[in-house]
Amino acid sequence: MQLSNYRGMCWSGYLSTHTAMLDSLGYRELTPKAILAHTIGGLMAAMIAHGLYVIITLF
Repeated sequence: MQLSNYRGMCWSGYLSTHTAMLDSLGYRELTPKAILAHTIGGLMAAMIAHGLYVIITLF
């Protein structure tokens, strides 16, 4: 599978999951905040995972 297709599928599911979930709960107006929080959390998790990987592979 091409990387571009994989990222497209993930991005599609990422956006539609938040929209559908918050819409079904009646909080559609919170969708942008939820996506932003999820994005920041994902970036932080990626940086921490990378840092741990680098530290572990050094020793």
